[in-house]
Amino acid sequence: MGFLEKNLIPGIHGMVFTINTKNEKDRAKVKKVLLKMPEIADVIFNTEAYPEEMTVSTNKVIAVEKLQKALIPYSFHALRKTLTGY
Repeated sequence: MGFLEKNLIPGIHGMVFTINTKNEKDRAKVKKVLLKMPEIADVIFNTEAYPEEMTVSTNKVIAVEKLQKALIPYSFHALRKTLTGY
């Protein structure tokens, strides 16, 4: 895996993840947990997609694994979509 696949890089486009949230309460919890991390700038959810997606924007480089591990204690699993979108 390359640098771009293992890390979120700063920018407005962010990285898209699939996430196992089921309702607004779950999404609020995920957003709260992620925004506590100093590297995370914004979290946007796409509830029109199945499975649900979230786009995470950062202001510093952060490892994808660090983001994923922050959500596991709350029973949420974020899976990075590939760079091609499939």
